[in-house]
Amino acid sequence: MRESNWTLNLLARDVELANMVVRLDLDQVTDTSTCQEEATLINLGAFANLGSLRHIRLRGIVFHHAAQQSEFGRVLRETCSRLERLDWIDLSLKGDICRWPVDHAGDLPGLKQVEWRASIKGKPLRPARRRPMTNILVGSQDTIQTLSLPLFAFNDDVYPLWKGICFRNLRSISFTRSGTVYDDFLGMCATEKFVQFIVSHGIIEDLDLDGLFIYQTLTEKCPTIGVNWFPRLRSFRGRASTFKELAEAHLESLTTTLVRLHLLCQHESTDTLRHIFGAILQSVKCESRNLAADATRQPVLKEIEMEFNYTMTPSSFGSIMRQCVDCYGESLLVWRGTLPRMAMDDLLPAELADLFEPFKKLEVVDLTIPGLRKIVDHHAYRCLCTRYEQTIANRCRMLREIRVS
Repeated sequence: MRESNWTLNLLARDVELANMVVRLDLDQVTDTSTCQEEATLINLGAFANLGSLRHIRLRGIVFHHAAQQSEFGRVLRETCSRLERLDWIDLSLKGDICRWPVDHAGDLPGLKQVEWRASIKGKPLRPARRRPMTNILVGSQDTIQTLSLPLFAFNDDVYPLWKGICFRNLRSISFTRSGTVYDDFLGMCATEKFVQFIVSHGIIEDLDLDGLFIYQTLTEKCPTIGVNWFPRLRSFRGRASTFKELAEAHLESLTTTLVRLHLLCQHESTDTLRHIFGAILQSVKCESRNLAADATRQPVLKEIEMEFNYTMTPSSFGSIMRQCVDCYGESLLVWRGTLPRMAMDDLLPAELADLFEPFKKLEVVDLTIPGLRKIVDHHAYRCLCTRYEQTIANRCRMLREIRVS
């Protein structure tokens, strides 16, 4: 804290230096209710000189009282006209202590990116503490392009504060959990609002669901789902069961624009993955029929990351990999993921290399093999990793980078 105050005091005195600052992190993870006023990170003199600030990150319990919060919001709005990104990461232990950015900061004309996350160990925050953050979302709804929201933003006592907002220029959206027992309950209660929000922002290019479980299916909550949904989708990260619904709806973007796919499969059945790749192949065949007789449509996916179910058998794993080759063998450049432990107990390095060899353009392979780390002897561990790496590299001639751990 002393070093932080020294830095802020320096920025308050040296206008030229302060005007060179483009990012500022305010990090206070202790309970400010037990701190003296002198320990505050809110130095209005320093903030007033930050004319070039582009990114501010607030982590923890930064404000002591409402007056500090109010003045911070005013200075941020009046002085930091170039601010493009605001991060708020709450780490409070008691929901009634944390204070959020204030209403005065609600209209930040250049704000393009907002990251709102929380890791709350006690009771959920009261709605009054969340209102200022929702005001920022409302005030910047026309400029925000990248948005990260906590799951509790869809809870019944928070969602009405920003219900109906349409982020007209939104391109990237992610959702994060707080890491508490409330996540599953909130996910169950907020499913309909959550799905409606996603559906109403069909122009997004990057969708990250952070492994959230959607309790009712997308098609149940939005029966109009069809091939033209998310026409610009370039990146998807989430549970395989959720992506399966998009694949079975034959979204055109899954073969025409999607370049990065991260599937969380730890709790998914093998059938879910079979349905995904089967639906993708069916879409490719249907689209190819509409082309010239000598033309075929191929997916454009460049990067895939998969975290497999621990109990997947070698035969099931091999079958899924071959289906993946049928879909993406001509386009894939990067493969990352955690391989199934049960399958890897029986697969030799050469057999694993056989599964990767058909990817004709593969340049990067980054694999985690569960169980390798349990090898006590470090030399034996490295030798086995090297054996996997060399065997795969010998089969994949376009490979530039490989890592097995």
